[in-house]
Amino acid sequence: MGLSNSMYNGVSGLNTLSASVHIGVATDFSTGPTTQTGTWSNVMIQGNGFFSVQDANGVVNYTRDGSFRMDSNGYLSNTEGDQVLGSDGNPIQIEADPTAPVYTSYNIEKGTGKIYGTLPGGTTTALIGTLRVSTFPNQEGLIRNGNNLYYPGASAGSPIDSTGGVGQAGDIVAGAIEGSNVDLGKEMVNMIIYQSDYTANSKSIETANNMLTTLVNIVR
Repeated sequence: MGLSNSMYNGVSGLNTLSASVHIGVATDFSTGPTTQTGTWSNVMIQGNGFFSVQDANGVVNYTRDGSFRMDSNGYLSNTEGDQVLGSDGNPIQIEADPTAPVYTSYNIEKGTGKIYGTLPGGTTTALIGTLRVSTFPNQEGLIRNGNNLYYPGASAGSPIDSTGGVGQAGDIVAGAIEGSNVDLGKEMVNMIIYQSDYTANSKSIETANNMLTTLVNIVR
């Protein structure tokens, strides 16, 4: 940092030395480890993409959390009660009346995310629906909405709706959920490095400010 020559010709003012710190939060959307649950309604996406869920007001959010279940109305839903959307854009209804089920068991096909119900007798299955998987031109433009939900900001672009394994969408893994992709050891090391850099920069600013103040006092 250099000092202006005008300081040697008489000080008429003092420029304030300042520093700004810009802090951003980036989300790592890379696929986390697979956690097998054995629950038919639990799914994860191996690769790019998000599930679509719709709340009671019809608002659509996006999530990679596939901890789904069948609710009391027979719809596939997340833990918040939002209904999971199928490839046709409508909520997936597994059973019209869960108290009098049509199917004896259910299965989600690996890769495609097609949902099948097994009819009584165990030899015939029926296609109930297919999970929708959406990708974005810029997924970094997604905005957190709490409870592992996201909605697209202006920079995310329009969602590209597809199904598992089609286009840029990743494959569906059934009977499993996605674990956290955070490496705690790595993040702790990064935090120590950032803290050290911050401390060093703070001391540099403080030293420069003290030198500038001393110089101004000498000129006076």
